[in-house]
Amino acid sequence: MRLDHPFYKFPFRFDVARLRHEIEAVSEEDWLWHHENFKGNSALPLVTTNGEINDDFATPMRPSVHLAKMPYVQQVFAQFRTLMGRARLLRLEPGDGVPLHVDNHYYWRTHTRVHIPIVTDPGIRFHAGNQSVHMAAGEAWTFSNWLPHTVVNETRTRRVHLTFDTYGSSVFWTMARPVGGERTDQFVPYQEAAAPVVKAPMSAPKTEDRQAWVDYLNDVVPRHLAGIPNQPYVYLLPGESAADFQDQYDRMLDKAQSDVARGIITGNMLAYASPASAKMADLVIAAFDGVPADSMKGVRVLFIGKPAD
Repeated sequence: MRLDHPFYKFPFRFDVARLRHEIEAVSEEDWLWHHENFKGNSALPLVTTNGEINDDFATPMRPSVHLAKMPYVQQVFAQFRTLMGRARLLRLEPGDGVPLHVDNHYYWRTHTRVHIPIVTDPGIRFHAGNQSVHMAAGEAWTFSNWLPHTVVNETRTRRVHLTFDTYGSSVFWTMARPVGGERTDQFVPYQEAAAPVVKAPMSAPKTEDRQAWVDYLNDVVPRHLAGIPNQPYVYLLPGESAADFQDQYDRMLDKAQSDVARGIITGNMLAYASPASAKMADLVIAAFDGVPADSMKGVRVLFIGKPAD
């Protein structure tokens, strides 16, 4: 995601000892080498496509078997108040690094990545654009991944970061502050049991503001997941005033048709939303055109728009 500043920091200080305790329980054979064969880079999938062991970007995103064994990592994720995308533990061996690159896949147009160092060394610095920072253990950072960025581990420490991808939410971006504007960190201890907090439902946005719609979906979609065990497929189309509206419509229709054509299994939900309610209704109809009868049993479809559409 293109951001106004190279680096942003969140006001948290997580319990490093507890995080280390949870990752030390992971078997060495469960770690996967980097999908592009970056030397010395390995990963443990925590939230993945269909909850399987893969490195894909596609929805639905679900927790892997590894995340289910990490209660504090789950509590850490909950602090950010945003929908989770792909999440992993990433290791970087001594003497190795990540080559200078720019994240230019379409996925990164709408996603940012949060880094939470668990094991690190003051000599390890993360570079983005013309700025570099040391991300200390227990802190939380994100950065503008449209800038050229790199990291090199010239220490004797195997670096381990907890990471996750997200669209963000208004609360999420309110917490993120550029370097120099950070607030005092709040320590987040491990909670043996946390009581659920019930919030009043949000009202649908009356404008085309994308972030307002993301926040609304973060609220309304989970309220319709009763009995659905899997991460939903969510399709958010911008308002028709967007300069590239037709381009985004065409790409989303292609993806929606592809998802349905591959087959949606029982226990999933498809959620469609847009300030352009009529256009989204057209997209849903087109996506389901030709789908065989009885092929979507046990699948929930949620249309968020005007009743007339």
